[in-house]
Amino acid sequence: MEFEKISLEEFCAENPFRLFDQGVIALAEGSEEENVACITLGWGGIGWLFGEPMATVYIHRSRYSEHVFDEAERFAVCFFDKEYDDVVNRYYGSLSSRDIDKFHEGALSPDYLDEVPVFKEANRILICEKATKAYLSADNVYNHPRIQNWYANDGGHTVFNGKVLAAYCKKSL
Repeated sequence: MEFEKISLEEFCAENPFRLFDQGVIALAEGSEEENVACITLGWGGIGWLFGEPMATVYIHRSRYSEHVFDEAERFAVCFFDKEYDDVVNRYYGSLSSRDIDKFHEGALSPDYLDEVPVFKEANRILICEKATKAYLSADNVYNHPRIQNWYANDGGHTVFNGKVLAAYCKKSL
């Protein structure tokens, strides 16, 4: 499937609060050859930081993929139609990149866009350049019971902000 470059305004024309609530995968290529991390995203956002458009992704610090994102200069956020929810969650959300090459051997078709790993089945893609990294844990979450529950027993998330370099959608045939 071919993609066409679109404006970020067009990319976010739908409700931006709903972008991350169905099948979304972030991909990054680490410094080692053939080292591509694929991780499902339940949390994320698009906004404005340092005067530039940014995409924010949250990766649990216990995930193998966290170190690949840490090494990467750029990453992609791939958004999928609802029909892909099962394969995205079942395969990419439950298997570890430590045990299997989810990018090359997975249930979706690997490709590259602007030299960043992506999946051909995505309906929209953001290509991002890593800008900031921070940590979200129980130590820096204010007194909000629902949020505190996420960190009752473990180490939190690494938060990566990436400058949005390009936005793409599937070409209409």
